[in-house]
Amino acid sequence: MHTFDFDRETVPVKEFVFASRQQYLKTQAVKGERIWVYRYALKAEQIPKYIRDEMSRRGYEPVRVGSTTYRSSTWALVKKKV
Repeated sequence: MHTFDFDRETVPVKEFVFASRQQYLKTQAVKGERIWVYRYALKAEQIPKYIRDEMSRRGYEPVRVGSTTYRSSTWALVKKKV
């Protein structure tokens, strides 16, 4: 079974070094609280279910804010609206 260590694999926005100003501005626009970089997903539906479940359990939903080299995607984690 796969596991996702949320605290280790995501980074608070203030500690993340963004690849571009555009990624930073998009993160601010969606009010992202944490950042996660993942190689194989360009859409939220492509993120493995066990990772999406852990994010959801913590009250976050992923929003893609940009790409890095080698086809990695940068995701802002936004608190779900109740």
